[in-house]
Amino acid sequence: MLSKLPSSMAAGRTRLRLDGAFYDKDIILPLEGDGYGYAVVATMTGPLKKAMFQAKYHEFAKGWEAAEFAYTPFHWKREHRFAVVRRPSALESEKLRENLFTLENYTYHRAIVHNLDLTPESVWRFYCDRGFQELLLREFKDSYAMAKIPTRSYWANAAYMEMILWAFDLVRAFQFLCLPEEVSHWNIATLRRELWWLPAELVRTDNKNWLRMPRRYPNQKLFEKIYKATARVKPLI
Repeated sequence: MLSKLPSSMAAGRTRLRLDGAFYDKDIILPLEGDGYGYAVVATMTGPLKKAMFQAKYHEFAKGWEAAEFAYTPFHWKREHRFAVVRRPSALESEKLRENLFTLENYTYHRAIVHNLDLTPESVWRFYCDRGFQELLLREFKDSYAMAKIPTRSYWANAAYMEMILWAFDLVRAFQFLCLPEEVSHWNIATLRRELWWLPAELVRTDNKNWLRMPRRYPNQKLFEKIYKATARVKPLI
């Protein structure tokens, strides 16, 4: 993947966020040697848990604490920087406490080895954005028909992908320009269910066109508000 990056893109401006499958010195040390920035989820070994517990934490948000510490993993040649976040166990669900490392009233979230010039909480937020990317890919696959490559022609597939991206951009524009703030987070699946896939009838009365909605449609006022917002959007062409 890195070999395919443009030569004009400096390694120092490239950051990678990788899950625990990439926690390997044979992957991380070359990245560091080549000047790439990285944040990689660490495997929770006994010595690492001890280092996490002994680290000095500070609160960065209500109920959230972060710390950074130096630690040398087994068979690695030198210390590396690790960032970790914890919360009081009372704030976590029972299922989450069972799946994460919990000790003395605190539940410890992922430890992340990194070489970024960031605070530990910023490293945590940087890595968590990876989850948003996964949700975005899931939405493309489930809602925009990107799960399968449709043909064996490169150019046909490229055109197909461009149309999907165009459709995504149109939906984003609709969210930004037409939706009220309280529903601006609705994804395409929710938009279809609540606004677009509705039983309605287009009738003509007194030389005017009318769209008759279901009498008990719960989002009638919201629909009218969005419809007025769409009328204010200027056509692109």
